[in-house]
Amino acid sequence: MREAGALRTSTSYPERRRLSAPFDDPLPDPPGTPAVFIFQVGGLRETRSWVAPSPMRRAYRQKRIADLLLAVNEIATNSLHHGGGGGPSSVWRQGATVVCELRDGGQD
Repeated sequence: MREAGALRTSTSYPERRRLSAPFDDPLPDPPGTPAVFIFQVGGLRETRSWVAPSPMRRAYRQKRIADLLLAVNEIATNSLHHGGGGGPSSVWRQGATVVCELRDGGQD
């Protein structure tokens, strides 16, 4: 943090490793072979449209679907700008959870 021109460590903000820890584990393998959609530059609307009728539509409230679509849009946008210009995406149900995976040519 910068305060009054001086740098100091935040006492309330966790370190980067602790923030990312819940997301360090690999995604579960999908049951069977999920459909794949290639997201690409100029295709964010198509990416959102592809995710919208996915397996979660039957199980989640409209607000939760909107949240997922926003998250997919943000991840795809970041990937398009910084991760190599697009790649494959898949959506599947894992019990009560919806898993949405987007891959790109960026670094792990």
